[in-house]
Amino acid sequence: MQIEAGLFVTNDYMDMTLGFQTNIVANSRTEKIERKIDANDKRLLTNNMNGTSSVDHLLQRTDQTIQNLETKVSVYDSLVLSMQNKINTLETSVNTLNSKMSSCVSLSASGPCSVNETDVTDLKTKIPNIEGIIQMLSDRLLKVEKAQVSFCPTIAFMTSLNHVLSHVQSGVKLSFDNVIFNVGNAYSAFQGNFVAPKTGIYFLTYTITSTPRSAIIIRLHRNGVDIGQISHHDHSDYLKTTESILTQLTENDDVWLETEDVHHPDRTSIVNGRHNLESHFAGVLLYCD
Repeated sequence: MQIEAGLFVTNDYMDMTLGFQTNIVANSRTEKIERKIDANDKRLLTNNMNGTSSVDHLLQRTDQTIQNLETKVSVYDSLVLSMQNKINTLETSVNTLNSKMSSCVSLSASGPCSVNETDVTDLKTKIPNIEGIIQMLSDRLLKVEKAQVSFCPTIAFMTSLNHVLSHVQSGVKLSFDNVIFNVGNAYSAFQGNFVAPKTGIYFLTYTITSTPRSAIIIRLHRNGVDIGQISHHDHSDYLKTTESILTQLTENDDVWLETEDVHHPDRTSIVNGRHNLESHFAGVLLYCD
């Protein structure tokens, strides 16, 4: 084919950056308790044991969901690599044709030059094909990214005391060292705090049982700011109080329980009770934002 010397203009192709982002305060209730275990204690103990089995099953389902997402990511990683190879092939074809066109320009003074018509036809065929592949891959990647962003992990913990906390002082962070379950590993028994792994709405509840004549306040802190409290003041018998709240936590928010306004440390104790059921701290992620 004879063509006059001139410039062959092709569409610019922008690089694609492909990435994955394998991203109520309830009313307090107060009641007197007996130190001896009764039928209700046994029922609570049985429910806790059954609850652990359910949590294990839920954790297995969460792990399987994560594995499925990781498999999809791996598949699309392979598609990206294939796409890059096709783009490289196209760029090579474009460079070859441009080189030939440059030769035509340099020879224009002496007359027309010839370019293999097959080269031009092949390139024109490859361009729409590569554009179609790019669009298909982009759509699939978008679906995976949306699945990763919308994926809400299962986060839940239940802890209690293994022993009596005697002669309690003010300003002490309570560490519930008997971890019944800790799905998502967001609660630290050593530090006594829960760190939110995901932004969302959380349900938090805690129960404190203190000895007679105790005078103490237990505050629920989020990053050092009070979001709840339980108050026990000079009661004549063992006192058990529960508080539950519904709150929004941002990822990495730090939540813990801390003592305050202890007036008589020598007679103030927080008890665990038989089977460690009298004082506990628990929480669950209800849904992600």
